[in-house]
Amino acid sequence: KALVLVNCKVLDTAAGAYLPGLHRVLVFKGKVRGVQPQPEAGAAAPDFWKGVDLAALGVVVDCRGKVVMPGVADAAMRMHPT
Repeated sequence: KALVLVNCKVLDTAAGAYLPGLHRVLVFKGKVRGVQPQPEAGAAAPDFWKGVDLAALGVVVDCRGKVVMPGVADAAMRMHPT
């Protein structure tokens, strides 16, 4: 099953900036498979999500107020020189 994160603020770790607005993120087999803007209430979904039953994909998590940072495995990780 997949993990579908909705209402996410997404940090583009390559650019070092947030993507504008909220997004949906599809995670499957431990990898991000898709990032698309979250449609506004009552608005048509982007083509990527058109006709997709999110609950049927797997676990849906509402991430409102949270930041998704693809590519950052552990933001609290400590690096020590050897």
